[in-house]
Amino acid sequence: MQPDAPPSHFFETIPAVERKSKPLTHSLLTTNGSISPFMESYLSKTKAERVRTGGAGNKALLLLDGTGALYFQDRGLSRWDTCAAQAVLEANGGCLVKLQSIIDKGVPVPYTYVKGDDNSDPNPIAKFTAYNSTKTEGGEVNFQPYSNLCGLFALPCKVDDTELNALIKTLQEVASEVPPAYD
Repeated sequence: MQPDAPPSHFFETIPAVERKSKPLTHSLLTTNGSISPFMESYLSKTKAERVRTGGAGNKALLLLDGTGALYFQDRGLSRWDTCAAQAVLEANGGCLVKLQSIIDKGVPVPYTYVKGDDNSDPNPIAKFTAYNSTKTEGGEVNFQPYSNLCGLFALPCKVDDTELNALIKTLQEVASEVPPAYD
């Protein structure tokens, strides 16, 4: 069962590593392809550099080496895309959590990795796609149990609370104007 709330300060549970001096809004790691209107709006608002690259695991490593300051995504990922990336980030003092929890509550909540037939991290506003859902013999559409329906938000290491709170506020402002896709 998933806890109702994260620890009082999520980063206290993981060791800190030194971060490059770039601010969090300096650069955003994204897919090589098209991005959602939500991500486009964030880039426009912050004037962050868009660093295009493939693979969730690759983006985690690029966070750690300082190539990118931030990685978030509001669409199209599965558990196998993120489980190793999350482990590597956490082992080095970073985090990979649900974007939806950052936007809705301003707190980091990690994904649940539980074997089962149902998605253990539901999102009532997620959209069904060919990648995240399946149709039963009776025609009912269900989300795949391995789909990350809440987007993702990743940081390379512990960051200053003031800087993190400013980033969260910016994400929330952007989301109020252009909601995340969650597809």
